[in-house]
Amino acid sequence: MNNNHPQISVIVPVYNAEKYLTQCIDSILEQDFTDYELLLIDDGSKDQSGAICDEYAKNDKRIKVFHKKNGGVSSARNLGIDEAQGEYIAFIDSDDYVDSNYLSILNCRDADLVVTGYASFEYNINHIVEECKYTDAIYTDNKIAECLSSVLNDTSMRSPWDKLFRGTIIKKHKIYFNTYLRIAEDTVFVQTYLQYCHKIVFRSGTPYYYRLELGKVSYFKYSLSSNEYLYSLTTVLNTYKNITEHFDFTNSDYHLCINKLMLMLYYRHLAKEGFSLKEYTNYKQTMKQLCPKVLFSEKLYVISYKLLRKNMFFLSYFMLSFVYPLKLLLKK
Repeated sequence: MNNNHPQISVIVPVYNAEKYLTQCIDSILEQDFTDYELLLIDDGSKDQSGAICDEYAKNDKRIKVFHKKNGGVSSARNLGIDEAQGEYIAFIDSDDYVDSNYLSILNCRDADLVVTGYASFEYNINHIVEECKYTDAIYTDNKIAECLSSVLNDTSMRSPWDKLFRGTIIKKHKIYFNTYLRIAEDTVFVQTYLQYCHKIVFRSGTPYYYRLELGKVSYFKYSLSSNEYLYSLTTVLNTYKNITEHFDFTNSDYHLCINKLMLMLYYRHLAKEGFSLKEYTNYKQTMKQLCPKVLFSEKLYVISYKLLRKNMFFLSYFMLSFVYPLKLLLKK
């Protein structure tokens, strides 16, 4: 291993992750592939996460720790990109963990992007909720369009983890996480990167374990304004437009998928915020722009959406800000 220029740089953004951080770091240090460096980016943690990172760094020369003022996961990952010395870059979230052969599975020196599967599990127990698997496959140049047209809607293609990126592509084209986005920044990063790929490799297995905090749903992580939701949607769809034009393909379900996802996030945001005249006004203005023809499985969303189509904004808003939170409360 060349300590100055390892083959892989593993970037882990860390913020108030003391409860699961040791499991994450230990799983990385147990890799059977050893030519890597581990960059722990402490994003202004208020718990013991920073101290845990420093303690690990004392005992392993592969570990580098960077402490920064809190700026969000995008800024933390961007710092990791700037500091990475490896030929390839892998991202792992601080509350997730990986199998001991994770980097071996991803290791493919002539690929621009390597993708493997993952397993989602409940936050406090190791109960697998969902698995995403791929079969071994290689796509080059004119075959990439065929690949992306079928997988672009996958959750995996909207996340930076379970992948290996070529560092020179990221740095040459200045591909960073958009710090102005607080949702969908992962999607924009991955799909911007895809535009520069000439060889994509898929590997079988589920060596990445993504922790779901079901009792504290990630939809509630941020309180965004209506304009921020619209900005996020516009940015994602512009990225999609660029990638489809570059590879000359279409995915007929993509707009439907993204619009539905954004609406779901926005609905849950309203349920969290509760009723206010100001938010209602924003809601009405936003729904005039963000109201695609989508299908929801949950009845409350169906009713709310039908009300929107009839321009009954207030009743729709009432359903989301009063009835939906009441339903969640009764479920408990």
